[in-house]
Amino acid sequence: MQCVNLNEVIPEEYLKKTNIRQIEESSSSIYKNHNSFINNMEQVYTTIIRVKGSKYANVIPVKSNKPVSMNLWMDISKALSRLRIGIHIKAGDVICKNILNTGVDIVCTKDLKG
Repeated sequence: MQCVNLNEVIPEEYLKKTNIRQIEESSSSIYKNHNSFINNMEQVYTTIIRVKGSKYANVIPVKSNKPVSMNLWMDISKALSRLRIGIHIKAGDVICKNILNTGVDIVCTKDLKG
């Protein structure tokens, strides 16, 4: 989607009579505030991790035990993509302790046998 400059489309006389410039400026500040809100937001991180040696599943779901800043999600994904876990796992087992020195543990959310 291409952004249109209102000054090029709407005549100058109309812009003087209305507050379109103020609306345009306030909407850009809202957009900036929205981006900073998302970057500072924390949520529980969920993903899947590969399993080795199981007949029943190739992957198993995991989640963080605490909310994690969304800025760290890509780094956590890269770290967890290198893991392969063995079988006989119970829900609640800690898969990775203190990931990336954040104080957050990655916990299994499903039982897996043989």
